[in-house]
Amino acid sequence: MEGRREELGHDHELSDAAAVPDDLLRAAVEAAEVGTFELSDGRGTLRWSAQMRELFGFAPATHVTRDLWLSRVHPADRERVDALVSQCLERGGRYRDEYRVLDAASAVRWISARGFAVDVGSPPEHTFMLTGIAGEVTERHESEQRFRLLANTAPVMIWKAGADLLCDFFNKPWLDFTGRSQEQELGNGWAEGVHPDDLQRCLDTYLAAARARQRFTMEYRLRRADGEYRWILDTGVPLLEPDGAFSGYVGSCIDITELKGVHADRVARAQAEAAVQARDEFLAVVTHDLREPLGAANLGATTIERMIPDRPESAPLRNAAARIRRACGRMSALVDDLLDVASIDAGKLSLKVEPLDAATLVDDAVEACQPTAAERSIALGGEAPPGIRLRCDRNRIAQVFSNLLSNALKFTTAGGAVRVEASRRERDGIPEVCFSIHDTGAGIPEDQLGRIFERFYQGAARGRTGAGLGLYIARGIVEAHGGHIWVESKVGAGTTFFFTLPL
Repeated sequence: MEGRREELGHDHELSDAAAVPDDLLRAAVEAAEVGTFELSDGRGTLRWSAQMRELFGFAPATHVTRDLWLSRVHPADRERVDALVSQCLERGGRYRDEYRVLDAASAVRWISARGFAVDVGSPPEHTFMLTGIAGEVTERHESEQRFRLLANTAPVMIWKAGADLLCDFFNKPWLDFTGRSQEQELGNGWAEGVHPDDLQRCLDTYLAAARARQRFTMEYRLRRADGEYRWILDTGVPLLEPDGAFSGYVGSCIDITELKGVHADRVARAQAEAAVQARDEFLAVVTHDLREPLGAANLGATTIERMIPDRPESAPLRNAAARIRRACGRMSALVDDLLDVASIDAGKLSLKVEPLDAATLVDDAVEACQPTAAERSIALGGEAPPGIRLRCDRNRIAQVFSNLLSNALKFTTAGGAVRVEASRRERDGIPEVCFSIHDTGAGIPEDQLGRIFERFYQGAARGRTGAGLGLYIARGIVEAHGGHIWVESKVGAGTTFFFTLPL
């Protein structure tokens, strides 16, 4: 190193004046409150400006060597700083570092150094000299320390990027969320966790906002530590220096997956409500337009039946009129069922509640279905203890019994039996009456029991015997009363429908 100094024409002890090329540069450096330095290979004397000595707490006449300089560097940073300087002296290139120093009072201060290693050798020999400037950045580091402390205790995920738009900080909530280290996320590493379908849109939004130096808000899916992608709302705010210069972004992120789910539910609910309203309006129009011609057709068929002479040759015409009348009846019943379904779905099923005896309801149901049971040679009976009083809509409950008994009689063979019973019981401390309709029919397969009360559902084994609305309407009526309906069945052992009503 001594020989190299002689080749460059320098004395062993280099003056501070030689460290500054001219008076103008010296004035600029002094105004910026930074020091200048030069270092050649080896561990000999450094060329330092007066500001540099002052920065490290050395007296103006101090003979500063590389080892003396390193002795002031914080022990935790010393090895890294020395290795970086050696690398620059061996290979050349830019030099950039920030490290801590201990002054004479052992107070910790932060130093930021910038420079480059230039080749001062003669080809083919390469000898590098490191030259640059250094200044104190303790206040900035303390500010960053406070920022990191606040960021790591914030209840949101926070990130920060420099003027080059590369991220240089992620707080603890972000790292906990992604399950990755700070080193993995720095630069553009964070982008590895963004859902592939969202990444390009995410980057385009970020870069477009950066070009305009504007605030941005975007949503994208980010992979959580458990591998699940979650929806993130990311808001970025540009950082500006006091002079207005752009210095990067700081952003905050929150998990909005549940909020998006709520929003989607609201949208779906609004769409469903609109669809229900449209359907109700359609049904109102259709049923109104159907009732009138059905009524006219039924009246006409009945009139024809009465007017046709009771003679053998008139039998075909009379039978045709009867078929028209029966078809009109079935269609009228279907229209009524559709109206009931619409009312049940809208939660607007009308009830005319009155006090009644459970025995009266059972007797009415058995009496109404007795002719059908006799026609099919099925024994139909009912029983209810006296004194069980409840409040219900008599016609609606008769509708429930009619649907359940029609099913029971339809799927019970001749010689079988159907029985209706009522009993008092309690559920969760609330007294209620439980009605049961048991038949000795073929039973319902187990895989159909869970769907039997669905709208339009008809079990394959039972065949198409109607519109599939009876049990759905029965459930709607019972639940509108505050009751509950269910079925128990076993193939070959019959079926029992139960429903309850509050006392």
